[in-house]
Amino acid sequence: MFGREVYKIDSSRTEILQWKAVHLYAAMPVSDSSVRSRAADVDELLLSKIRLGVIAELLNAEWVAFSELQRATQTTNGNLGAHLGKLVEAGYVSEEKTFMNRRPQTRYRLSKTGRAAFVQHVRDMQRLLEKEQAGSSP
Repeated sequence: MFGREVYKIDSSRTEILQWKAVHLYAAMPVSDSSVRSRAADVDELLLSKIRLGVIAELLNAEWVAFSELQRATQTTNGNLGAHLGKLVEAGYVSEEKTFMNRRPQTRYRLSKTGRAAFVQHVRDMQRLLEKEQAGSSP
């Protein structure tokens, strides 16, 4: 079901998926430790709205400049830089620093590890939603 659709995700859908994931996890009863432990397997690095937005922007692009990511995520330089640092450190995103017309330019692309992590994250979210829906069925 997610094969091609995963790569067509847009910013508004990213926000919906992220919101559902966070609120579904938060709404799980504390006493249901088996459900909580399965939810703990979710990649927390991708639960951030900004980091998930960055991944969504990088899905269909070879390289994306920092300024383009800032425009797409509508965040400050410092905030975006911190989130990108975490993605680079995790190996999800590759960073390249160059100079164009004597001005520094930093650009990013999604690594194979990052793409695989995103696909797995979507599967995990789908699994959590399916379990939640099965639990709320009469």
